[in-house]
Amino acid sequence: MLVLFGAAAIGLWYFSAQLLQNSLGFTALQAGLGQTPAAVVFVVVARVATVQVRRLKALVLCGSALLTGGFGWLAAAPHDYLSGVLGPTVLVAAGIGVLFPALMAAATAGVPAGEAGTAGGVASTANQAGAMLGLAVLATLDGFGAVFAAAAGIGVALAGLSILLPRHMA
Repeated sequence: MLVLFGAAAIGLWYFSAQLLQNSLGFTALQAGLGQTPAAVVFVVVARVATVQVRRLKALVLCGSALLTGGFGWLAAAPHDYLSGVLGPTVLVAAGIGVLFPALMAAATAGVPAGEAGTAGGVASTANQAGAMLGLAVLATLDGFGAVFAAAAGIGVALAGLSILLPRHMA
């Protein structure tokens, strides 16, 4: 699941920057500043989700819904910043903020204390590998609409895979 998550997350950060620069004419600095609201939402939501991580399945379903909805909105919206980029990127960032701590906790749950660092490293590597593969695959698609629609599909896949997770973590 962390591989899929990484593939979707890169869809937000990389491709929204490309959208802002290549379609809306933002400079690199403006694109970075344009992504700031999403980054702030990610940090705040991840902090809150960390407290709720015992409700694992609910968090994964909620995060997947936010991710899917935001990417679906990006895929369909007219691309102007206020109505077609800001809202959906904040929604996706909220989904990422909910999913990341939940998936990392699930990946390291039940691991003996002496092996927790290794388990965390493997989980982080899976996330990064997913980002690399996601970028490679999404970059082959034609147009931002197709990229964001595919990322929304990854959100649906994450929701479907949540059936494999326990409802609650100990």
